[in-house]
Amino acid sequence: MDNFEMFAKTAREFIPEGITLLENDGALPLKEGEKIALFGRGQFEYVKSGTGSGGRVSCPYVTNIADELDKRVLVDKEISEFYREYIKENPFDNGDGWKVPASQKNPIPEIDMIKKSALNSEKAIFVITRTVGESYDCKAEEGNWYLSESEEITIKLLSENFKHLIVLLNCGNIIDMNWVKKYNVKTVAYVWQGGQEGGAGTVDALMGDAAPSGRLPDTIADSIDAYPSWDCFGDTVENIHKEDIFVGYRYFETFAPERVLYPFGYGISYTNFVQNINSIRQNGCVLKISVSVSNVGLYPGKDVVQVYYSAPSGKLGKPARELIAFKKTNTLMPGESQNVDFKVDMNSFASYDDSGKSGYAYAYVLEAGEYSVYIGENVRAAKKVYSFSVEKTKCIMQCTQALAPVKSFYRMIENGGKAIYEKVPVAEYDMEERIAKNLPNDLQITQDRGITLSMVKSGDNAIDEFISQFTPQELMLIVRGEGMSSPKASVPGTASCFAGVTGVWNGKGVPVITTCDGPSGIRMESAAKSTCIPTGTLIAASWSPEAIDRMFDCFADQMIHYGIDVILAPGVNIHRNPLCGRNFEYFSEDPRLAGEFAARIAKRFTDKGVYCTLKHFAVNSQETKRDSENEVLSERALREIYLKVFEIAVKSGYVKSIMTSYNLINGYSAAACYDLTTTILRGEWGYDSFVMTDWWPNIKSSHYGSFLKNNLSPMVKAQNDVYMVVRDAVTFADDLNKAYEEGYLTLGELQRCAKNIVKFSMETLAFRSGRKSDLDNLSELGEKVFEKTLENDEFVICSEIDSRYAKLPKRRVIPNVKEEKFYCLEMDYIFDGDPLEQHALKFCLDGNQPTIISVSGTSGEKASIRIKTYLKENSVLYFEQSEISAVKIYELN
Repeated sequence: MDNFEMFAKTAREFIPEGITLLENDGALPLKEGEKIALFGRGQFEYVKSGTGSGGRVSCPYVTNIADELDKRVLVDKEISEFYREYIKENPFDNGDGWKVPASQKNPIPEIDMIKKSALNSEKAIFVITRTVGESYDCKAEEGNWYLSESEEITIKLLSENFKHLIVLLNCGNIIDMNWVKKYNVKTVAYVWQGGQEGGAGTVDALMGDAAPSGRLPDTIADSIDAYPSWDCFGDTVENIHKEDIFVGYRYFETFAPERVLYPFGYGISYTNFVQNINSIRQNGCVLKISVSVSNVGLYPGKDVVQVYYSAPSGKLGKPARELIAFKKTNTLMPGESQNVDFKVDMNSFASYDDSGKSGYAYAYVLEAGEYSVYIGENVRAAKKVYSFSVEKTKCIMQCTQALAPVKSFYRMIENGGKAIYEKVPVAEYDMEERIAKNLPNDLQITQDRGITLSMVKSGDNAIDEFISQFTPQELMLIVRGEGMSSPKASVPGTASCFAGVTGVWNGKGVPVITTCDGPSGIRMESAAKSTCIPTGTLIAASWSPEAIDRMFDCFADQMIHYGIDVILAPGVNIHRNPLCGRNFEYFSEDPRLAGEFAARIAKRFTDKGVYCTLKHFAVNSQETKRDSENEVLSERALREIYLKVFEIAVKSGYVKSIMTSYNLINGYSAAACYDLTTTILRGEWGYDSFVMTDWWPNIKSSHYGSFLKNNLSPMVKAQNDVYMVVRDAVTFADDLNKAYEEGYLTLGELQRCAKNIVKFSMETLAFRSGRKSDLDNLSELGEKVFEKTLENDEFVICSEIDSRYAKLPKRRVIPNVKEEKFYCLEMDYIFDGDPLEQHALKFCLDGNQPTIISVSGTSGEKASIRIKTYLKENSVLYFEQSEISAVKIYELN
């Protein structure tokens, strides 16, 4: 079995781990050969993931629920044919290929057809799909957060006519669930988005081959406006976190338990479990807990033991409960039991005091009072099993005030179980003074001494000796990453290359490091296929970091197969609001749950010698105006909620790459925030590797008073090491040289970033393999095998393309290649934009998803770009833009 088959197999096996059963009246599991009526076009159009870089994986296939069920049960053919015919007349609306409608048009089945089907089948399954993604948020509208009119009517009719109605939610994030009670729907499951094997894995769970054992990673409330961030989410300029630390269940369990439909951590099984405490022992600061879990039902299944704590209100105010540990059992047969053991550090019960009210300002403290421990199957069901007292408030860790808000506002706190508001503490330090006091020392420039990176790796020379060879202008080259679809990458269509992308650095043995998106599998904008895996929400819903091991080992092997050094995943931001468009690729509303998964994923990749990238650092809570909106929040909320997930992963020791976010945090661009990437990340957490920006961020410069893509000097000062991405690291016009000559940027700051990048590069697959790209030297191409000027009269509608792209007009090119292999594709193009503007070139090969290449504006002048692409005899290239004027194809030597 090759990697692709094994990867798909492990992904399929994982899916039931995360499928979350909310209701079941005995309709599930299904029985072999029983009669089932399938409703909803989603039965045929399984949504494998959300959209954007986190979901745009060109996988070889996507299984669907209808075809997989048809192998196991007797499906009502008349109902299925009704939906097939409707889809023919109303094909899937793929939007622009990046933004996709949240839901597709669904017909309302005729009542006579429903009644006829109900005479033959006791069970109906209705599949609801939702799609949302990068750069756009979910909306509180019908067919989006709410059911569409046709969906609601269909559920009503099915619930009235079938003995059992099963509703499956093929979504990346939660939606409104009031319809469950309204229409008395008695079997409901979030099947989430399971990647290319989603349909097959879902049917495995429905049939009981592997019982669904997921638990909710988010609280489902009775109304979208019940979430405390409702009225301070989605603003295009500024979003104030007035709810402070009271995100998700921390808010609902403390202040509004009556608003909860399904609590955090909730999920049921086909069987029943009993959890009993074996023992609880305190040994210094460690609490040792042993829990016995017994399967007392009729089916095999897995249970999750969840451990929560509560802290005394004290002077700071605390949530009613907070998750501190969790474990999932093995598959337990009826009558079987398993002991689940925990070691809990009681110091981790500490809260952050950003005001000094506890007596310790800017510190994690255990306030005096009683602390309680709760254990159970979800946050609401957990029972108190232990308590201990702290006689006097203790300082657990003294920190420095960092990234505190500069704007005053009122935040929610807990006082006697009630929500009140207090004025948030603001920054009491000057950021520029802090940076100036902590400048790194300059290394004396020695010029070229013949020291290569291999000599550093072998221990013959120190890293400082290596870095000292480079001039300031040469140091500026290494902080610029190149892409997308750089020809210097190990494989075409990648996100970026960095480190040794210029001759001066590559000549000293610094490798060209290749990165690829993403959270749902390797995204390559080319004909190369990769495996699409379950999305972040489904992964977190498994509540089992250990269960991901085999799947992510295969993921790492696929990276090695393609020569990819760094994957731009996982996304780990907090689900502050259920409408965030990127929730599908993030994990949870809880930082402990999300952080444990992030740490485990980092370990699987790092153990294999390739690396993941934690993103988006930090507080990427919405997609609306994510490139410029300002997230305003307290230092306590930052440290206890939004940074905690990153902290847990970083302190595991396996994280070697981090990507900052687009947004501003308390007025600072995350890409140029010294407190974020130096004071906290490197200073307090001890992180010693490199940091990159997200792609093409505008960066706010207080020194120059601008907000531009070429403000790289504040990025370097913040120790955010690499700007992603530029067209050419040598010619990119940024402010680095000006800032250095004016004395705003120091030599030591440039050398510090270079050192971070080079140290990381010595650990990469590219360095170990000595890999060289066959397009490293683009002047040494082989014979030109094709050339064509594209004329407007060749602009045609290509109906033979996959129906999802059929509506896009494209010009066709059929190159006369004779051999199936990789070629160099060169495109001439013209954009009337400024060279700092980013534009997208798109082409489509043989009906696959369009390849998108980012290029700069050309000020109306002709430019060209070369990429590597896979062609075979009779391949057809489609170009949908008039900006592309000519195409050439070269052999590769």
